[in-house]
Amino acid sequence: MKIVLFLILLLVVSCATRTLYQPHNESGGYSDTTLKDNIQVARFSGNARTNIDDANIFAIFRSIEICYEKGFKVSKILKVDNKTSSETIQKSSSNNYREPTYFSGNSNTNTNYNNFGNSNSNTSINGTAYGGSVHSNSTSWNETYYYPTFDAYFSCYNEIYLAQIELKIISAEEIKEFTKDRLGGLQIIKIDDQSPNQGIFQIGDILIRINNIRVLEVNEISREIDSAKDKNNIQASIIREGKPLTIKFKTNNVTEKFILANSEIIRRACSVKEVKTRPICADRIINQ
Repeated sequence: MKIVLFLILLLVVSCATRTLYQPHNESGGYSDTTLKDNIQVARFSGNARTNIDDANIFAIFRSIEICYEKGFKVSKILKVDNKTSSETIQKSSSNNYREPTYFSGNSNTNTNYNNFGNSNSNTSINGTAYGGSVHSNSTSWNETYYYPTFDAYFSCYNEIYLAQIELKIISAEEIKEFTKDRLGGLQIIKIDDQSPNQGIFQIGDILIRINNIRVLEVNEISREIDSAKDKNNIQASIIREGKPLTIKFKTNNVTEKFILANSEIIRRACSVKEVKTRPICADRIINQ
C-alpha cells in the first residue's frame, strides 16, 4: 500500500513540474541513437509543463555534450525535427442554485391543555408554497496541452570543411535522361557569398558524384569532403544545362563558426539549474 501511494505521489509531482534535463524516464528527458555514416540523433522530450524552446535547446545541447564526451571539438547539426505532439481535453464546471421558498396563505394553530397542564399544538396550513427550484449553470471549454519533442541530427568533428553551397534532393524521374542508374541527385539552389566556389558551381547544377562516389543525400557530400585529402581539389561529376561535366571544387574551414554556435547553445543550456553542474558547462564556459 505504501509503495502504491509513493508511486501516485511521484506521478503527481512529476506532472506538476517541467521535465528536467536528464536521461529519459517516464516524465521525459534525453535519449541518443546512432545512425549510419557518423550520423547520430539526440532527442529531448518533455511533459506539458516543459517550455518548447527549452526542449529544442536541450536536444541540440545533448548533441554537443555527446561530442564533448567523445573528445571532439564541435557538433555539426544537420537538421532538427520538431516532433511536438498535442492533446486537447474538454473541461467543464457547474454551479447549483436553489431559489428561496415562499408561502402564500393562512395558518391556524390550536393548542389544547390536559389536566396536568401539558399542551399539545396542531398547526394547519391553507395556502400555496412557491420558489425553491434548483437551477444549474454549467460551462465547458477546451484546454490544449503540448508535449515538446525534438530530434537533433548531428555529427561530431574536430574540423569542419564546407563547400558553402545549398542543395536540394531531386528525384530519379527528374534526371532520368542523364543517368543510367535510375537514381536521383542533388541540385544546387544557392552559392553562399563567402563560398570559394563562386564561378565554379552554378545555380541549377546537379551533383551526381563526388570523388567518383555516387551521392544522393546532403550528408553524403559532407562525408566525401571529410574523406578528401586535398580539401581544395575535390572532383565532382555534375549535370549542367543537360550536359555532363567534371569539375574541381574547393572548401572553407568553418570550424570556428560552428564552435561559436555551439558555445551559444552551451551558454543557454548551462544557465538551467540542473544542467550547470555538468562537466561541459564548467569546461567550455570557463575556457571561452
